[in-house]
Amino acid sequence: MGDRTYVEITIHKYYYNQLLSESFAGDEKKLEEEVGADDIDEGDDLVHFQCHEVNYATWDSLENLLREHNIEFNKLWAAGGDYEAGESWTRNVNGKYMEHELSDKGIAIQTYTNSLVANLDNPEKLKELILKMDAEVNPFEIKPLTQPQSIDFIKNA
Repeated sequence: MGDRTYVEITIHKYYYNQLLSESFAGDEKKLEEEVGADDIDEGDDLVHFQCHEVNYATWDSLENLLREHNIEFNKLWAAGGDYEAGESWTRNVNGKYMEHELSDKGIAIQTYTNSLVANLDNPEKLKELILKMDAEVNPFEIKPLTQPQSIDFIKNA
């Protein structure tokens, strides 16, 4: 048995409706069972999938389904025995499907602490290192989940 925790994944309602109609013939119960959701909460613009027992905070059934269809999503999870709580954002950025993840520890920033100190007397090296660190910590601007302008995401996935 693994280390289980709470996970919530949020998508735009447009994608939820498309996914429901195209892949599950409008059967919400079938979708809920397929992805193993404890609850699916529909708001005005967003839909939140919630599960309290996700193994190591990796919700394979739902995440893989969303990735197969290039659906943008937000994910948050609680801490477990061997990992910190965190959030991730998956977006289509200039035609590339990318994921950006941050945990409570901020490990990416800690990794560079010694390098920053070592390069304090070399402004060019320091600037280069800071730009590299920023690109890794913030690989893309995290925009709110929105309805696509003209993408038929399932047929083009």
